[in-house]
Amino acid sequence: MVPIAALVLLTASPAHPALWFNGHSTLTIRPAQILNVGQNLTIEAWVWPSPETSKNAFTYIVSKNQGVTGYGLVTVGREDKRLEGTGFPRGIDLFGNPVQIGRWSHVAFVKTETTSYLYVNGKLVHKAATPFQLQPNDQQLCIGSSPFNNGPEPCGWIGGIKEVRIWNTARTERQIRRNRDRRLSGHEKGLIVYFPINEAKGQRIEDRTGHTSGGRLGESFDSDAADPIWVRL
Repeated sequence: MVPIAALVLLTASPAHPALWFNGHSTLTIRPAQILNVGQNLTIEAWVWPSPETSKNAFTYIVSKNQGVTGYGLVTVGREDKRLEGTGFPRGIDLFGNPVQIGRWSHVAFVKTETTSYLYVNGKLVHKAATPFQLQPNDQQLCIGSSPFNNGPEPCGWIGGIKEVRIWNTARTERQIRRNRDRRLSGHEKGLIVYFPINEAKGQRIEDRTGHTSGGRLGESFDSDAADPIWVRL
């Protein structure tokens, strides 16, 4: 039997709670061993890019990068903004087609030992040979930013993010397409963290898998200038 939670269609109403990032916002999840995946990896998220996203040379959607360790899903460049996953030699041109400014798009990065893939709205848009293997680290997981967000140039996402999922398996195109619009139970095989980001208020987001203690908005448990803001989009 399919869990009731999995039957909730994310497109069933015109607007859902989400978090809006301004390029300096932070959302962090404390380090946990389960976040160090093997050589198979899938990162998924729904993103709503702002026209201002192109201001930053790098804008991280999800990141656990530190040097050549960890993993992430990032946009690179300004005028020729590209979507890339960890180790991708060059990703796809991002804005206009297939990702639209000012509307939701589902993006996914899938990595195996030999090949890496990018999907937008459930369709394969790019694949390439995997150039190197993932190495673990003890960094926190960041959503909408990276561990380097306080560097000389901001590298945070500008826009909305919701429904972040990380798997320790390489999801197929069919699996991504069938489940991108559905809310998960959190107990699916291979799912290591799942953040619906549907709380609509507060300083924390729930990890539906229970594998981590969840995420914290901003730099403290109180409201501060680094908080992303709750919106309905």
